[in-house]
Amino acid sequence: MSRALRVAAPARVLAHLVPALAAAAGRGTPLTVLERDGAELELSLRSGEVDVAVGELDGAGLDRHAVAEDPLVLLVPAAWLLARAPTAPPAAQTARLPLVGLGPGSGVQRAVERWFARAGAVPRFRVRCESEVAVPGLVAGGLGAAICPALALTPGRRDGVTALPLPEPAPAPRAIAVATRRGEPLPGLVGAALGALTPPLAAGL
Repeated sequence: MSRALRVAAPARVLAHLVPALAAAAGRGTPLTVLERDGAELELSLRSGEVDVAVGELDGAGLDRHAVAEDPLVLLVPAAWLLARAPTAPPAAQTARLPLVGLGPGSGVQRAVERWFARAGAVPRFRVRCESEVAVPGLVAGGLGAAICPALALTPGRRDGVTALPLPEPAPAPRAIAVATRRGEPLPGLVGAALGALTPPLAAGL
């Protein structure tokens, strides 16, 4: 039996990547998939815990290749009148909404708070959530709106939620890359799976 291919990525990336990986691997290659984010994602690759990392990666000393961009969007309950708007309100108006935020250690949350700060706005975070992929469920439940990466809105979590693009100047999209250790080739089935991952990223929602 061949050695398992070990892949690490944030939860929001895994939700889209794993089905594509499984389809590409078929029954020929066993897979080990680990949820890692932030500094832990890059460390898992450098330490040899995994063979491939996909997500936001610095890339110094790694073979890193850009895959796509993951823009930040405003998620609102589909029942809200705001859900009919073509874009999210400006930061000053969005700050007045009841909001679901990520934990203070989140890079996404820091980007969101900088967006509000540039407008001189003070947001009201009604709920804090550590998991990006759990945010759409909280929004669908009517707890508030949320600014989060578009990939957090996985195919199974779109009911009851509408995603609105943020007005300019919007926070920079999150750069999604794939990386291996320097000199190690990217496994072919990962490349095939990334091909399936790119369209929902590039097309947004």
